[in-house]
Amino acid sequence: MMEHEDNYTKDGTVDIHGKPANKLKTGNWKACRFILGNECCERLAYYGMSTNLVNFLQERLNMGNVAASTSVTNWSGTCYVTPLIGAFLADAYLGRFWTIAGFVIVYICGMSLLTMSSAVPGLRPSCNGDSCHATSSQTAVCFVALYLIALGTGGIKPCVSSFGADQFDENDESEKKKKMEFFYDQAPDAMRSLCSALSLTTVALGNYLSTLLVTVVTDVTTKGGKLGWIPDNLNRGHLDYFYWLLAILSLVNFFVYLWIAKWYTYKNATGRAH
Repeated sequence: MMEHEDNYTKDGTVDIHGKPANKLKTGNWKACRFILGNECCERLAYYGMSTNLVNFLQERLNMGNVAASTSVTNWSGTCYVTPLIGAFLADAYLGRFWTIAGFVIVYICGMSLLTMSSAVPGLRPSCNGDSCHATSSQTAVCFVALYLIALGTGGIKPCVSSFGADQFDENDESEKKKKMEFFYDQAPDAMRSLCSALSLTTVALGNYLSTLLVTVVTDVTTKGGKLGWIPDNLNRGHLDYFYWLLAILSLVNFFVYLWIAKWYTYKNATGRAH
């Protein structure tokens, strides 16, 4: 009987059905790898889109260099302000799982709308050679899409790390140690340097993957003498195809996140099950 009870968490965490979480089936590193994977995919979509955003605003929306750079800087800053909203909702109302899931939907809507703004006639600026002319409505649609993405990041950035910490039972000494290792600055001295390096690698992996994706897409789409999706002059390429790819990858990531829900454990900031 005691052995059976030891299989369940004692810190108030529950499984997806609201029952005490079984440590043999939920939580721990089996769940954390998917949480980190979700973060990596979000970074892939974010940097895959933002790396060419200044050029996009200049060439497709006919903005000057200063205006385009300023717009991207303001948007990027907003991406780091919206986590205040996500953190509040996660701690006070929704919990971390549903906050991440809900904001990922907003993120996907933003990516899809951005894709349509560069692909759908009427939403896409009309171009004549190297010159494009965007109407005020087309510009507005593009920026609505960008700020939906900025809002979407607000539910992911503040919740991923803490949701990962929720997967470890603080009342179990072995899992408590693993939780400390999850936040690498707190690892044992003998492994601190290695863990710090691994932490930085995890954060940077999405950036590297976005660079790899751009490189692979460019190489594949330029075979046979074709101009490709992402040429130096974006007006002559198919950046909209690339945005569709990012939107689809974000959608796949969302469904994988929901599918793995049975492996997660859940609790709010005060330790009460929800």
